[in-house]
Amino acid sequence: MGAERGISVVAQQQIGDRQQIFYAQQWAVIIGIDSYPGAPLQYAVRDARAMEAVLLRMGFAKERIITLFDREATKKNILDILTKQLSTRLKPEDGLVVFFAGHGITSELHGQTVGYWVPIDADTSRSDSCISMLLLSEAVNQLPCKHVLVLVDCCYSGFALQRSQPLSSDTKGYLNVITNKPARQR
Repeated sequence: MGAERGISVVAQQQIGDRQQIFYAQQWAVIIGIDSYPGAPLQYAVRDARAMEAVLLRMGFAKERIITLFDREATKKNILDILTKQLSTRLKPEDGLVVFFAGHGITSELHGQTVGYWVPIDADTSRSDSCISMLLLSEAVNQLPCKHVLVLVDCCYSGFALQRSQPLSSDTKGYLNVITNKPARQR
């Protein structure tokens, strides 16, 4: 995927003559849905499997990659993993990647437009059967790990964005600061 463009994720990096390990363990949740009733997709599961393959090549352990494809990717299963299972498995020095490929929708909620992931069992005419990006943001913020990176490949994925204060790479000890400070990237 990104390797062709020279992009890679580094779990450990050589700094001077010492090795820096950023995470005790690396975890991933990978969700891909093609088989939507009435509105199937062609490449979401393929992209999700490709993401899994990339993470395995990068050193993620197979037993710490949780996958949900097509009919497994129900609202209940997705929320159970993000709010219950991971909260007992993750440790404060762990890193987590969450990848979702599927449909997305928007809906008005209290006068503002909200983005949603569409699980396999959703009725898109009812936003409450989908998973709001506000709920997803809240869920990942509660996880007891150092860093979370959420990658979303769906319509309206921009609604997952939140802005934070950037840190200049000129900051003294920049690498240590950014790798030791808890972060959530969406």
